[in-house]
Amino acid sequence: MDNRDELTKSLFNSDVKVVYSGSDVFEGLYFDAPIVAQVTGAMDGSVIDVRVTATSTAFSICHPFLARKAQCLIRSEKGRIWMENRDLCLNVENQKHGLGARIFARQVLGAKALNIKRIVMPAAGSIQTPSHMESELAWLKFGFIANLPFDIRADLGVKGHPFSHVKTLQDLIAVPGGTQWWIENGHPFRMEFDTSDNSFSWSVLMAYLNRKNIAL
Repeated sequence: MDNRDELTKSLFNSDVKVVYSGSDVFEGLYFDAPIVAQVTGAMDGSVIDVRVTATSTAFSICHPFLARKAQCLIRSEKGRIWMENRDLCLNVENQKHGLGARIFARQVLGAKALNIKRIVMPAAGSIQTPSHMESELAWLKFGFIANLPFDIRADLGVKGHPFSHVKTLQDLIAVPGGTQWWIENGHPFRMEFDTSDNSFSWSVLMAYLNRKNIAL
C-alpha cells in the first residue's frame, strides 16, 4: 500500500531523465536513476546532469517548478563524504505548497541510504526582500544547524550588547529585533544538517513533516 500523501505521490516517483558525463560511480557509490532522483530530491519530469570527478559528483537539476538550475554536490576529502546544496529555489507560484520540504526530506533519505552524515548549504546575509528572509528561515525549520561565524559572534559578544548570549541563527531570530539585525548585518556562512538517527536535525525535520502531514 502506498501511504504517501497525495502531493508526494503525484510528483515524486523517480520519473526523471539522467544525463551522465562520464562515470556513474563515485567513492564506491553507484548513481543509478532512482538514487540520483532521491539524493537530489528531484520532482518527476526533472532533467539531471551528473558529472563525476576525482573529488566530487555534481548534480545539476532542471525542472519547470524551479526558479533556476539547482545544484547538489557530493564531495570527498580524506575519507569523509558530505553533500552540499546550492541554488535550490522554487518559482514564486510553486512556493508555500510544501514542495521544498518534500524535496529536502527526500534528499535526507537519499543521503542516509548512502551513509552520508552531513548536508551543508550556505545561509545568506544581506537579505533584500521579505520572501528571501522567509526562504532562509525555512531551512532552519527543516533542521539545519546554523552556528554563527566567529566574526558575527565577536560583534554580538561585546559587553552590554542585547544579543551577547546568541550563538546560532536560530537563537538570533528568536529574540526581538534579531531578524532585523541579521537582515542589516549578516553575511553568508555555512549551515549543516546532521542525517544521523536521533540527531537534532533529524528530529526537527521529522516533527515538521508530521505537523504538515507530509508522508514520503
